[in-house]
Amino acid sequence: MKKHIVFVLFAATILYGCPSSNRPAPQVADVVVSVIPSEIDKTFYLSQLYANYEIIPLGSTDDVLVGNPNRIVSFGDRYYVGDGLTYNQREQRLHVFSKTGEYLHSIGQRGRGPGEYISLYDFSISPDPVLYLLDRDTDRVLRYRLDGAFIDEFEVNIKATNIEVDDNRIYLYANGWHPFGEREEAWQLRILDREGNEQARLLHLDDVRAYPAGSSVIIYPSRAFSPTEDGILFSMPLHETVYLLEGENATPWRTLDFGRNRIPDSFFAQNGDSRDFSELLRETQYAKNIHNVFKVGDVLFFNFHMNNRRYQIAAKDDEAYNVKDDILGLMPDLHTFIMNKNEYIGVFSQTHISFMLNGSYSDFKEKLTASGITVDEDSNPLLVRYWN
Repeated sequence: MKKHIVFVLFAATILYGCPSSNRPAPQVADVVVSVIPSEIDKTFYLSQLYANYEIIPLGSTDDVLVGNPNRIVSFGDRYYVGDGLTYNQREQRLHVFSKTGEYLHSIGQRGRGPGEYISLYDFSISPDPVLYLLDRDTDRVLRYRLDGAFIDEFEVNIKATNIEVDDNRIYLYANGWHPFGEREEAWQLRILDREGNEQARLLHLDDVRAYPAGSSVIIYPSRAFSPTEDGILFSMPLHETVYLLEGENATPWRTLDFGRNRIPDSFFAQNGDSRDFSELLRETQYAKNIHNVFKVGDVLFFNFHMNNRRYQIAAKDDEAYNVKDDILGLMPDLHTFIMNKNEYIGVFSQTHISFMLNGSYSDFKEKLTASGITVDEDSNPLLVRYWN
């Protein structure tokens, strides 16, 4: 009998193609994760992990109003909030806030000079600590001190969309979108030393999963890395296995099995090259857009969409549970967040706040009022923190 454990991958538009006789079989982990929503009848309450909460308005200035927070990192006594990172965003900035929400400063700025970036896609903080910014359009990594002082930069020769840094290595991932269509760079993990020297290339999609050779469908960026106490978890939007990165090795860790809800190969064979692929996939009843991979102690979390609904699942003691936020009633609709064994931190844009206040989030509205917090169209985002 298969061991039932769930895991988390990051949100992305999913595309992969029909099997081909001249391609290798997909890599499968020793543990295959079975996720059948209709068979999950137990609930995991967020209060089983966290006992306290606080709602923190992020401060603003005349020059800084965060409109689309889509990446957050908690490090030391600071929050680092990415605004408008990734594709088609006019404003791409990285802002720093105190733990009480006070705006402190921003890191770098858009431009073509030293210490400036054209397209800020992602960032990571090494244990040293050094701040690494990924400028996708110029194939560069820029390094800063945490106070915002520019250190240096180096080229990486890959249109990377994600970056993660540990004590000794830089991990870069190119998730498939490339303006010139170079297949060599698409869907590939590269490992560099901390000075930017390449050490390994792993997991090109051609080696792990078949997909239409002529496909021009854009795969939108998402977080591919999830640091844990055991190492860095890595997942690709076109592949159903999540890997554990240890040094220069990528070991298959969990493989997702949606059973009858899995997107069949025939769907990709028929629609993989269509410019309307994303719309066609959205109209199906298949499980898709798997994201938010977090391992908290012995509990694993992930989100996915199916039947126009967002699911959040946890696995504990080999059993799958639906997750319920019995503290503020926000999950699974909180999109941008981080989790670890000590705290859960999420950030809401003003648009998202307005949606919730005009909807049925009565618990959140009551807690917001009780905290004496008011919001309007000029408000910066709210940060929500749960902790033990």
